[in-house]
Amino acid sequence: MSPVTHTPFTDNKKIALCLLSLFVPESMLDVGCGDGGMVAIARRMLSAERVCGVDITPLHDVHLGARDVYRYHDLIQPLNIGQKFDLVTCIEVAEHLPERAAPTLCRTLGVHCRQWLVFSAAAPGQGGEGHITLKPGYWWRDILYRYGGMTYDELMTVRLKLMLQALGIPQMWIPANVQVFGVNKSQQKAAGIA
Repeated sequence: MSPVTHTPFTDNKKIALCLLSLFVPESMLDVGCGDGGMVAIARRMLSAERVCGVDITPLHDVHLGARDVYRYHDLIQPLNIGQKFDLVTCIEVAEHLPERAAPTLCRTLGVHCRQWLVFSAAAPGQGGEGHITLKPGYWWRDILYRYGGMTYDELMTVRLKLMLQALGIPQMWIPANVQVFGVNKSQQKAAGIA
């Protein structure tokens, strides 16, 4: 998998501040963190030990300044860094992976999530560079439930969509595609995660 173009730093800052104010996490993992923009902001607001980013972008292209908060990893492969986070984000990443990797990605998200998951992926017809898996939101909700033990939270999704729309970021597909999930402990046990 090759690195892709990511959201500009100023928009990452707006998105990160929005997420941190809505979910008030003590820890955060950004899966598919790109150049680390959201992780860098979260690091300033939370303890550095409680923030981590994962991506296939080479470390010299990542603006985090510390190896301990960045994990180089191809998300096609399973990942378990041995820690759970209050907030896990995976924003506009899944469409860059082959469909066969969806269960692995969703399991990775579930394994690391203690409370909230913010997820978005390009929808059918959206287009975009490097997009190979374009699926509707309900398809991802099913996969995240079955393999990640995550339950869709409609109320939190609406709240987040409204907050993101109010930011006025030029990436209008992020508020359109974003979904919020909570941990479903019984489903995580059934999926062999808990």
